[in-house]
Amino acid sequence: MLVAYHITTALLSLLLVCVIIYESFYGKDVDDGVLKLRRRSFHVIFGFYLLATVARYSSVSPKGVELFPMMALCLDVITFVTFSILASGYFGRWYYKSIYNWLFGLLLPVMLLVFIIVMHFTSHYQPVYSYQELASQFSSPETRILHIGRCTIVVLLSFLYIFYLGVLYNARQYDNKKNRPRLTFLEKKQKHSEHRNVFIYMLVLSLTMVSNYTGSLAYYTFCNVAMIALVSSSVVVFSRFVNQMRMKQKGTFYPVAIEHELKRIESQIKDTPFFDGNPSLEEVAEKLNVSRDELSDYIYQTRQMSFSQWLSICKLKFVARLLETTDDSIADVSASAGYKNIPSMYRAFKSVYGMTPTEYRSKKRNNSQAGSM
Repeated sequence: MLVAYHITTALLSLLLVCVIIYESFYGKDVDDGVLKLRRRSFHVIFGFYLLATVARYSSVSPKGVELFPMMALCLDVITFVTFSILASGYFGRWYYKSIYNWLFGLLLPVMLLVFIIVMHFTSHYQPVYSYQELASQFSSPETRILHIGRCTIVVLLSFLYIFYLGVLYNARQYDNKKNRPRLTFLEKKQKHSEHRNVFIYMLVLSLTMVSNYTGSLAYYTFCNVAMIALVSSSVVVFSRFVNQMRMKQKGTFYPVAIEHELKRIESQIKDTPFFDGNPSLEEVAEKLNVSRDELSDYIYQTRQMSFSQWLSICKLKFVARLLETTDDSIADVSASAGYKNIPSMYRAFKSVYGMTPTEYRSKKRNNSQAGSM
């Protein structure tokens, strides 16, 4: 287990350094304030966690695994407080803009960290390797005061950690209650990934915090592996966000977003709101989660046709899909695609596909049967 712990600690430390370097340079061509904030947030959080990992590594010695490694404990709390304040910005709580929030959260663990570093350098720091050893030192008058102080520090840091768990939870609840901006399918997917990662970071950081109370090498190793997987996942999410920002600056994002949304809508077989009646440009844009101008530009630039022509093509593609994949009557198919009468659908379909809907269905099924033989 000791070898596994050394390997995972080395891999995690190397990964954190590589990710910090990668995120320092990837997307430097994108001039966006939100991206700069996220990049700096990752740098600070990963930097503190790297220091905590190194401090935890130094707490493992031939005597065993230190219980309550004070340097690692302080750095874990500093990491989580920083993470909570910055991650709250994902949910619309701008706590990071107030210096008082930073002072309240970081003053105690930073002061304690400095004190513990001084204790290490002056050889006054005494590690404890088991709860039995801690109990025995409490019974000794020479060491009792020292270990009462140690336990007091652990309790204070634990309460601070729990408080900032509450801060993050409050920010998440605020996000649930606020009015959500209009987002495309790709933006929703990105936001979901980011919020999921925030929750998983909170969980893994909390598990890491608990590992300081166990003195277990296996627990340390598990936390290392979990953080390696999480940091790797966050690199993918960060890269996707950078690419979206880059596409937005170049004006290529919304055409791609509209294509994704159209594919999702067209894949629905029943109760497709996109084809209800004869929707206007504004109504279709709203269902695609883009503005009227963005949809109009997309149709003109990529299809070179009017909105009514484009909508007709979309409806006919939907009709063709239903004819291929369902046994619905022609009347039901026509109604599902928003046509008010069957003859108008027949005429439009034949003008595009060169055959009637009945002939199209028969041809597709004959081809399918021939291909399966």
